[in-house]
Amino acid sequence: MDIKQNNRQFALLIYFALVSFILFFQIYPATSQVAGTEKRYIRIGSLQSHFSAYGSERAWNNSYYEGLIWPADYLQQDNAVIKRAWIAVQDFTNPEGKHYDYYGIYFARDEYVDVSLFPMELKQSAKFAPPMVYVDGNNISAIYSGDIDEINPDQIADRIITNVVNTSMGLT
Repeated sequence: MDIKQNNRQFALLIYFALVSFILFFQIYPATSQVAGTEKRYIRIGSLQSHFSAYGSERAWNNSYYEGLIWPADYLQQDNAVIKRAWIAVQDFTNPEGKHYDYYGIYFARDEYVDVSLFPMELKQSAKFAPPMVYVDGNNISAIYSGDIDEINPDQIADRIITNVVNTSMGLT
């Protein structure tokens, strides 16, 4: 085989791979849904709080209720715990045609994720990058590196949490 024929076969292979890739994502579109267990923590000095992907503070985390902590220098100094929300409507018919006189959704526990709550986006932007702290050559701030998704020096607030949740009643 000469070089021209090899190049032609390679180009044809790339072409078919690209077409297959495009067709796959048109037939099976990628979704932007995030895992219901995903969380973002706001950590600014001794003020700390967490946000879950399904739009509520989970509260019970391992051994105690965890919420807005200040001062976070000390254990179990929560100032606000368990953020809950309900939404309800009258005269609701679901996509399967079942009618409800009253239909409500409880933003409370992760057991409702993928049943009536569908987290679509959870991200945190910061006005500035957090400082890197090294102790004895070890980066002790590395464990928090996943907290911030993007840096936006033009935003007004120090931190912004964007949390989008679709519901089974069609409300986002």
